[in-house]
Amino acid sequence: MNEQELQPIQTSTLYDGEVVITFDPNKKRNRYTIVDKGERIDPAPPSVTVITDLKDKSSPLMAWAVNCAIEVCRQRVLPDQIHGAGFLEDVWTDAKNNYRRIKAEKADVGILAHHALERYFTLPPEEFAPPLADTPVRARFDEALKWFQSHKIETVCTEARVYSRKHGYTGSLDNLSRIDGVLSMLDFKAAKNVYATYVFQVAAYAFAKEEETSEKINQAYILQIGEDKTVPYVYNRKQLKIAFKAFLGLLACYKNEKLLGKIKPQQDDWLEGL
Repeated sequence: MNEQELQPIQTSTLYDGEVVITFDPNKKRNRYTIVDKGERIDPAPPSVTVITDLKDKSSPLMAWAVNCAIEVCRQRVLPDQIHGAGFLEDVWTDAKNNYRRIKAEKADVGILAHHALERYFTLPPEEFAPPLADTPVRARFDEALKWFQSHKIETVCTEARVYSRKHGYTGSLDNLSRIDGVLSMLDFKAAKNVYATYVFQVAAYAFAKEEETSEKINQAYILQIGEDKTVPYVYNRKQLKIAFKAFLGLLACYKNEKLLGKIKPQQDDWLEGL
C-alpha cells in the first residue's frame, strides 16, 4: 500500500474524555490503541470481531466452497470429450480458487454498499451522492433505503468506537439510532446468511456503549441487505442479554487461550522408563 492509498487514522474519546481510542484502518491486525486516564492499555483489548471469529462457521462455508468448485468443473469439463492433462490441471486450479474469486467480488460489493449507507447517515442530504445506478451496490443501497424510509430514524452516532472497561474489549458499531422512538443498534450485513455471531457482535457493541453512557439500548436490528430485498432481523433486550452472555463466553475463551500460551507445559518423562 502506497502513501496515496493510506486512510487517515481516526481518534475518538469516550467516557467523558477519560478514554482515547485510536483506530488505524490501514492495519490488518492490532488496529486499536486505547489510552485510559493517560495510561496506554497494553496489550490492547481484542476487538469484537476478533472474539466472534473464534466461533467456527466453516461447515456451511465448506459446502459453499465445494459447490463453487463443482460449478467450474461443470462449465469447463464437457461430456463426451477428451481433455488433455494440461487443460485438466488448469481446470482443477480454477476450481480450487473459484470460491476465493467469488468471495472477493461479493466482499467488494458488500464493503461499497456498507460505505454508502455510512455516508447516507453521516453526510448532509445535499452532499450525499448515491452509488452509481444499475450496479449491485446501488441495488443493495436502494433496497436498504426502502426500509429506512418506512421508519422514523434519528441517528445518534455512526461508525462509532466502543470500549468496555469492565470486560476488556473494543470495536466499532455501525449505527446507533432512535428507531420509531426506541434507542436501537443498527447493523448492516450483505452476507447471504445471518449467523448467530452477528447477534453476538451487536450485543457486545450495545452493552459496551451502554456501559459508557448509562443509557439503556432496548433493541437491535440486523439488516440483511441483498440485491432484490432487505430483510430486517430485530432482537429485543432479552435476546441481546442472551447473545451477550454467549459473547462473554467467547471472550473468556480468547483470554484463557492467551494466558495458556504464556505458560510453558512440563514434559512427561514417561519415555525414559521404556
